[in-house]
Amino acid sequence: MYSGSGPVARGHRPSGIGGWVSDLSAVSSAASAATGADHSFLGHPRGLAYLSFCEAWERFSFYGMQTLLVLYMTHQLLLP
Repeated sequence: MYSGSGPVARGHRPSGIGGWVSDLSAVSSAASAATGADHSFLGHPRGLAYLSFCEAWERFSFYGMQTLLVLYMTHQLLLP
């Protein structure tokens, strides 16, 4: 019935819940190390820096054009 494969056959026999928890913590630390390379903008993904720059550029452009339009319309309508 036992085929001889699996963690018990390889000599890996965790002792109680503590053994399984240590195995899971090793897996989670390896996963966090793999994803840690993607976090370079204050602990956030690199895409967030790109998104923030685009949002700031869009707002700067919108309010800048709005100001230019007000100046142009003031000059055209109110000044002789």
